[in-house]
Amino acid sequence: MPLACNEGGFVVTYEIMDKKYVGSGIVLLLLTVLLVAGGRYQYRKLSSDRAANETLSTATEEPKKEEISETASAPEDPSEEVLYRAVPADVVTAEGLRVNHPENAEAGKIIYLTFDDGPCMYTAKLLGILDKYNVKATFFVTDMTPEYEYMIYEEKSSGHSVGVHSYSHVYDKIYESEDAFWADFNLMNNVIYKYTGEKTDIIRFPGGSSNEISKFNPGIMTRLVAETGDRGLYYFDWNVICGDADGAKTSAEIYNNIVNGIAEKIPTLEDGEEIVILCHDNHEITVNAMEDVINWGLDQGYTFLPLTKDSYPKHHTIHN
Repeated sequence: MPLACNEGGFVVTYEIMDKKYVGSGIVLLLLTVLLVAGGRYQYRKLSSDRAANETLSTATEEPKKEEISETASAPEDPSEEVLYRAVPADVVTAEGLRVNHPENAEAGKIIYLTFDDGPCMYTAKLLGILDKYNVKATFFVTDMTPEYEYMIYEEKSSGHSVGVHSYSHVYDKIYESEDAFWADFNLMNNVIYKYTGEKTDIIRFPGGSSNEISKFNPGIMTRLVAETGDRGLYYFDWNVICGDADGAKTSAEIYNNIVNGIAEKIPTLEDGEEIVILCHDNHEITVNAMEDVINWGLDQGYTFLPLTKDSYPKHHTIHN
């Protein structure tokens, strides 16, 4: 008699004519069931592995980078709207931060921060700190590091005063004669004009008007000071030093020199005289101390201003 079995879509019919065929049929049926079930398991496993691999590939794949135009470049013409953005991205004015308010300046409570010998590799950081607190300073510039001269544009466009210090800052060269001094002065003023569109009328003599290093040319400082007035220029010395050119090794020393220097100077200030601090932005320890100095000044009720031709003319006693 025939025997039929349906499994996985297959029909197997056996004709039982002898008992020996029964055992063989049963074995064949079991093999068929196992093959069908095994095929389904392998299919599900392969599908699962493929999905897992796709998920892992997606998770570990690096994000696509935005394409950068090979033709893009920073503007080189000083007349363009933005020549250089000095303010670092991580320096952001926090809401509620205590900042400088020049409009609230009161006589006797003014600090003029002045920086000589730059611009240089630290000037960008300094400009960021000043901008953070809305502090305007004065930069007496040189061309000792010409690769940074373009930052004169940023100094001026950020509202700071820019004055001539020296083109070369080589004492025996610039103080060799009056002609040599004014040739050096004009070179630097031309650089300032290149980046700001105007020449400056403020100056700080290398070494200050009281310097004695120029004594190899007797009387030259007396003559240069007189000529400064004749040329319609205004020169400025200082009454507090931060000490970065006198052996200070740390930012803490710079801070203490300034704070103590102001305290010592206050009792002897002349009528109308304000605090004028000599600093150098080519000293990293000085730049790193400025945030603490500014916060101290604001806490003491001082206002920070840039020097102009109308500022109190702090002059030293001339020794040559």
